[in-house]
Amino acid sequence: MEKYENRRLKDGRYQGLTYKFVAEKYPTFIHNTYHKDKKIEKEFKEYLKDYLYPDPLKDPFLKDAWYLDPRAKPLIKRMLDPTLLYDDDLDGCVTLDWEDMLDEDEDTSNVKITNTSKEEYLSKLDQTLINQWHGKVNIGVTIEDAMFLFQPEIVNSALALRKKYIENKKADMQYIQSGRPSKVVTDYYVYSREVGMEKNLNSKPTGKWCLFFDKTNENEDGLTDLDIRFQLLLNTIKNLNFSFKVSTRRPSVIATSYRSGVIIVYCSEDDRIEILFQAADILKLQRNKKYFWKMHTSKYSKDGINSSDFQYYLKAS
Repeated sequence: MEKYENRRLKDGRYQGLTYKFVAEKYPTFIHNTYHKDKKIEKEFKEYLKDYLYPDPLKDPFLKDAWYLDPRAKPLIKRMLDPTLLYDDDLDGCVTLDWEDMLDEDEDTSNVKITNTSKEEYLSKLDQTLINQWHGKVNIGVTIEDAMFLFQPEIVNSALALRKKYIENKKADMQYIQSGRPSKVVTDYYVYSREVGMEKNLNSKPTGKWCLFFDKTNENEDGLTDLDIRFQLLLNTIKNLNFSFKVSTRRPSVIATSYRSGVIIVYCSEDDRIEILFQAADILKLQRNKKYFWKMHTSKYSKDGINSSDFQYYLKAS
């Protein structure tokens, strides 16, 4: 990819600009880039794709992420993680945390099983992995009470990756405490409740402001733009009138770019302008720019209004 970054476009909207400059300044136009020379257009779009969505396996911060391990597939497929297991401090065994993993209304047909004996169930678990955890997997009274149990392949995956997951979380905690969400790898977001917000704000928000910042380019102090804005929130967290979450380094399939992070500010229709003003002041948002407020879920939509139909132009002060 590097061999193309200094090439310049010869015509079209970005004539004379280098591939790298366009990728950094106008990443959202990746699908609206046209060139008379179709060979150059194809090359340029491939460069943009590689730039915006690089291979996570090549990211040194993600090399030990539990979800990039091939053994994680049964968990990732069902949107689970190794937290379906926890320590039993009394006897050092591993317990299946089946009660808190899924809501009652969710479809559990591809996740859990029933009508099996304790012996049959245990025989399907990886004995080597069980021995690594003191030779015990405590399934409590789930069999006797005819409760659901996670499919053995899910438990085996969680057992295999549990140590790596714990190590990831410990490393993440240091980055969260030092205000660097761009280095957090385990979860998709860091939530305001995790970093000292005691008040229960916007318990039922109808929408959110999505504010985007670079999360890959570091300054001389090793901080990205996303880190700097997150630290600004931490400095005023006791006085905030809104709750929020900040994206991390973990790759997301819904992200418009791997290089861009987001701070999501929750609020409702009645106070969204007031909240944007407060966020703009704290986060030092760019002026003379449009910001979009999105409906939190479709059930709040009114009269066919789309989720991003409300926009606010933040004028220079």
